This record gives sequence, structure tokens and C-alpha cells, in this order.
Amino acid sequence: NSELALAIALLESQNAEKERTIRSLTDTVEELESHHRAEAALMAEVESARLTMDELQTSLHEIAEVRP
Repeated sequence: NSELALAIALLESQNAEKERTIRSLTDTVEELESHHRAEAALMAEVESARLTMDELQTSLHEIAEVRP
């Protein structure tokens, strides 16, 4: 009985440690996903700004061609 109780206590301890590890890894994955989403949003903003800049440059060239 003593050995069984000790084995159960050891397994419970190992299980608790595994749960803490899983929780920690889950938190890390969520943080990485959050950073990835933020990076993707920033890249979309940069692309939008680039397209706007291209449109403005095109407009400026058209204006320059029309002016004497």
C-alpha cells in the first residue's frame, strides 16, 4: 500500500508538471500567434501605403504632363 501510494503521488506530481508545461506552451503559442497577426496587419498597412504612394506619383506625373 505504501508503494502504491508513493507511485500515485509521483504520477500526480508528474501530471501536474505536464499540465504546467502544457499551459506554458499554450501561452507561448498564443503570444506568437498574436505577434504574427500584428506583423501581418502591419505588412498590410505598409502595402496600402505603398499603393497610395504609387497612385500619388502617377497623379503627379499626369499633372506634370498637362502643365506647360
